[in-house]
Amino acid sequence: MQTCLARQVALSRGWQWVDIDPFGSPIPFLDSVMQSLARKAVLEVTATDVAALTGSSPAPLMRRYGARARLDEIAHDTGLRILLASVARCAARHDKVIEPLISTWDSHHLRVSVRVRKSLDSASIVEQNLGWRIANPSDVEAGENAGHGHILVPLDTIVDKTDKRISGPLWTGQIGDAEVMASMTEERALELCGPTEEICDDESELRLRRRAIARSVRHLAEESSAIHSGNLVVVDSLASRLQLPAPPSPTKLAEALVALGHCAAVAAYGKPAIRTDAPWDSILSALKSV
Repeated sequence: MQTCLARQVALSRGWQWVDIDPFGSPIPFLDSVMQSLARKAVLEVTATDVAALTGSSPAPLMRRYGARARLDEIAHDTGLRILLASVARCAARHDKVIEPLISTWDSHHLRVSVRVRKSLDSASIVEQNLGWRIANPSDVEAGENAGHGHILVPLDTIVDKTDKRISGPLWTGQIGDAEVMASMTEERALELCGPTEEICDDESELRLRRRAIARSVRHLAEESSAIHSGNLVVVDSLASRLQLPAPPSPTKLAEALVALGHCAAVAAYGKPAIRTDAPWDSILSALKSV
């Protein structure tokens, strides 16, 4: 009944900004909402079925999203990309295309914000931004990305779908817009959304609320400089993989890579990580200096 009512409301007019935030999967609402959007609009989609999207519950993942995911240290990034792929495919069915603005993981949910616009030509080539993620790729599979623990490859790449290293189909393009992310500073978030003493007279509660708001956008602005890269490197996995005595500091590792001439930034991810376009050899070189 609630789904039917939501569809009726969604189809009532051309909306310019819609936020889908259901309990569980947003899939039942996507088509109706996509039909309801104006020619140019912003769509925000939240999924709380994180266990499915990250591969912990593979059967619901296949039923709802038609995908598979490897449960590893970047499973939540994989989940965000699977969610984006579902939104992109839905948009294409309605002759529309998406442009990701922000993609975030916050404990119990995954959330993506996308710009949606009408474009027959772009909708027809949606598969150019879809593909697969391969964990622990061979040098042949990785090519110029040899050494990295994960790679993204185009949808037309021949993969063995029974291979446990394979995740997808998923979104392989940028998962955020650099300009939008750069504007999401902690200071700006507190200015726009932070509670004041007029609203909350309990000093301890006020600090907690402001801290929660700041935490929700932490590293988004910083990551904007490297959001074009699909390489997400969790520093804890570096320590175990390279047998380091301790995980390197994400901040120092990113700074060392920038000094080598690469784009790198601390990632807005639920685990200490960096996003970078640096080749594996440069990461190894940077590790020696941190």
